[in-house]
Amino acid sequence: MGKFKDKNVAKCAAGMGLCFSSTYATVDVLPHEVDTELPDIKRNGYVFSDGFGKITPDLAHEVLEKLKLDVHCTSCAYQIRYAGFRGVFARWPSRGDTIRLALRDSMKNFNSKHTILEICSWTRFQPGFLNRQIITLLSVLGVPDEIFCDMQESMLYKLNRILDDTDVAFEILTASCAEKGNT
Repeated sequence: MGKFKDKNVAKCAAGMGLCFSSTYATVDVLPHEVDTELPDIKRNGYVFSDGFGKITPDLAHEVLEKLKLDVHCTSCAYQIRYAGFRGVFARWPSRGDTIRLALRDSMKNFNSKHTILEICSWTRFQPGFLNRQIITLLSVLGVPDEIFCDMQESMLYKLNRILDDTDVAFEILTASCAEKGNT
């Protein structure tokens, strides 16, 4: 697992729990390819980069290959675990040196020599749904309420037809699932 510096039992247990999260082992990233001193972005007492790191396009490409995803995939962010660090990485242009992964101190949970980049999840198509808060926000921003009423009527019409029309059932199911219908 690694060495945990936290004396707080709850925080230490939470850190240990990270080791048991479901991940996909991908690429072995050697220590000389990692910058662990990427500075956090701080303003007025707030940290805007907490848990956010960078991954070069070539390393992101290798990750896609290891995950057996389409290399033309538009995935640009990954939730990761690496050598006791955890967080979200965004694909970022290379600095022109050997650094392929940049980590911030805010991402470090414990010390570990494990250098396999593990992926918890990555960006992909997810269906979006309107809820009351979003409708209220859009309405206040000037979107006419009739649009939401029309959308609701259309959906209710399709839901009423779902048991009678297999094409409508298929359309509703595939539109409601991530990755174009894959669950």
